[in-house]
Amino acid sequence: MARLLLTLVVAAGCISPAFASLSSKESRSRLPVTTTQAMQRQVASTPQKDFQITEETEVLLDGKACRYDQVPSGSVITNLEVTADKKVILRIHFRSGK
Repeated sequence: MARLLLTLVVAAGCISPAFASLSSKESRSRLPVTTTQAMQRQVASTPQKDFQITEETEVLLDGKACRYDQVPSGSVITNLEVTADKKVILRIHFRSGK
C-alpha cells in the first residue's frame, strides 16, 4: 500500500513540471515585441560621431607611446580625452586585450 501511495505522489510531482515546461512560442521572447521594436528604432536613429586623430594626439599602449595604426584590434580604451567641441582626440590610452 505504501508503494502505491509513493508512486502516485511521485507521478503527481512529475506531471506538474512537465505541463509547465510546455509553453507557447509567443511567450518564449524575453522582451515584448513593442520593446524590441522601440530598441531597434533607437539604435538605428543614434547618430555616429566621427572623431579625428591628429599628429598631436597622444596615443599610449600599456603606458608606452606608439602610433594609432600600431594598436592591436583587441585593445581596450582606458582613457579618452577630447577637445571642447568633442571632435578631435587629444589623448587616447589603450590596454592590450587578453
